Amino acid sequence: TGRPCLLGYIGKCSAPCVGRVTPEEHRDLAEDFCDFMAGRTGTYIRRLEKDMMQAAEEMEYERAARLRDDAGALKRAMEKSAVVLADATDADLIAVAEDELEAALQIFHVRGGRVRGQRGWVTD
Repeated sequence: TGRPCLLGYIGKCSAPCVGRVTPEEHRDLAEDFCDFMAGRTGTYIRRLEKDMMQAAEEMEYERAARLRDDAGALKRAMEKSAVVLADATDADLIAVAEDELEAALQIFHVRGGRVRGQRGWVTD
């Protein structure tokens, strides 16, 4: 139809399906997302800061402020994830505890030495 979906319309999607970004730009966005989810956030934050400086030089102050806020939010989110392995290891750690009545299983997903997620179960 030539119109983006709701997410594209409200600015939450780059809308590659209607040509708002080139296939190369869309691939770059996807690679950035994969890097971020894999724990490689430093390069992404540095690029945000570089883009922020460039926007400020071009007197695009609203864009620069948005990029600054995005970089700050990412840094705060990264500070909240506990560092459990100093050597940037990727691992899934499993812990089990049991007694006469029940058992508990906990899985910690460690990416880049930081806990990125966890799941737990208790059984009778």
